Amino acid sequence: KQVRMYDEFGEDRAVSHFYDSKIDTHPDILSKMLDSPNFNHRWAAILHPNATAAHIDRALGDKDLRVRRAAMEHPNATAAHIDRALGDEDEEVRYNAIRQPNATAAHIDRALGDEPSEYTRTIYGADQNVRAAAAKHPNATAAHIDRALGDEDDQVRAAAAKHPNATAAHIDRALGDEDADVRIAAIQNPNATAAHIDRALVGGLGGPLQRNGIVKAALHGEVHAAAQVIKYKRNMGNLQDRDVAIK
Repeated sequence: KQVRMYDEFGEDRAVSHFYDSKIDTHPDILSKMLDSPNFNHRWAAILHPNATAAHIDRALGDKDLRVRRAAMEHPNATAAHIDRALGDEDEEVRYNAIRQPNATAAHIDRALGDEPSEYTRTIYGADQNVRAAAAKHPNATAAHIDRALGDEDDQVRAAAAKHPNATAAHIDRALGDEDADVRIAAIQNPNATAAHIDRALVGGLGGPLQRNGIVKAALHGEVHAAAQVIKYKRNMGNLQDRDVAIK
């Protein structure tokens, strides 16, 4: 019945009806939409919740990167789709792929080695969104976090330092990072110990805003002690910084 309606309505009118996620659109209709020369029709097809693994596979071969990007945001994407998309020339396709909840350890390992294209480097500078997303993934292991903490990009290292699977050793390593954002991310980790917070409080971060960021992160947790706050206050550079930091 839907196929007959599609043919009778004409493509534009049919797509405007069947793309609605509230309509139980038949897979054959979505296949017709994916055959369309109109980008909007193909894009609408792959956004539909009824899109199957076969539809996603087709969309990943689409010439339009917007269709491929949408395909890798679909909840029906499989491990095979992720693997394929991680080889796409477009960074956002790869970014969407590694954010899929069913990404495996092998996918994360691959994404941690991602490199932006020459175009991205030229226009936007180094863009490490794919590697940062890999470091944030819930399935990232201790080995992945260890690798990410050695990344050249501070966003990747900060993502690793925040990860709930980060160990005490990871946090300790991150607290020695040259970048203040990485150190702040480390001390914000729920796995940070009293020893980590003590180290952060007396670390001498080189500026009142950075010092305040560290102490606020530390005091936000439940593992700090009054003695550590006193020790921090003795090491602050001036009264104004101290007052702001301990509010």
